[in-house]
Amino acid sequence: MDTRSPAQRPAATGGPPPPSAPRAAPTRGRGPTPRHADATRLVAVVVEPFPLWLAERREPGLARTPLVACDEGRVLHANPAARRWGIDRGMRLAGARLRA
Repeated sequence: MDTRSPAQRPAATGGPPPPSAPRAAPTRGRGPTPRHADATRLVAVVVEPFPLWLAERREPGLARTPLVACDEGRVLHANPAARRWGIDRGMRLAGARLRA
């Protein structure tokens, strides 16, 4: 036997939930709402060899020539043209110059 009061029993007819039940927030057609209305979203775009990307964007013809980004005499990044010449990350800059 159910000992709950009539207000606590679930509706058998599929009617509206009791007033104490939590309600879903309106979505306005954009899918589920975030847990907190003031939630902030962060998007990060990583352009790994940024100096190479920037150089090729400024002068599109550079995409066909070997380009490297280096630090302290070591290659950090090489564009596809440089990799075709056998230049890889970590090489000494002097060795990269000999290959290209």
